[in-house]
Amino acid sequence: MKKFNLLFLTVFIAACGDSNKAQFVQGCTQGYISEEICECVYDEIKDELGESKNWKDAMIYDQTGFFKVMAKATVKCEDKLLFNKYLCYF
Repeated sequence: MKKFNLLFLTVFIAACGDSNKAQFVQGCTQGYISEEICECVYDEIKDELGESKNWKDAMIYDQTGFFKVMAKATVKCEDKLLFNKYLCYF
């Protein structure tokens, strides 16, 4: 849950200010989340919602939908990165 809260705060900050990926990742990694996961989550949310400038509206007008997108992206990225690390052992 801590990761999810930190990601939400990062997304909100990115949506309110400069909307580039580097700023999102910088804020996300300050919450002790790996850069790989932060980059992946950004890309997944962008695929679902479009440019980050649209995320603020999604958070305000469809919070439940936005949280589902973010939670799905976080789980997908963690699973993907865990699977890739697992494959490196073979």
